[in-house]
Amino acid sequence: MASDNRTTENHVVITLRDELLTRAKLEEITPEEAETEALFAKCGPLEVRSYPIDIDSEMALADLDPETEPAWTLLMALGIAAK
Repeated sequence: MASDNRTTENHVVITLRDELLTRAKLEEITPEEAETEALFAKCGPLEVRSYPIDIDSEMALADLDPETEPAWTLLMALGIAAK
């Protein structure tokens, strides 16, 4: 029964996120308003931010090493296979 509740909650969160993103895309609300609503409803943040990578930094290169990851995406696996 608890699993059914989590599934329903996840569906509600995904639906709300989709609705907020759609409303922002259609300019019914601003991206900032969408972020605020998502955070208030505990389904945010909506925006995915990347961070700048300093290629000269050994730490940054270690962070990008797919061989240190416990699970790989398909793209990572293909990259390693092509090596």
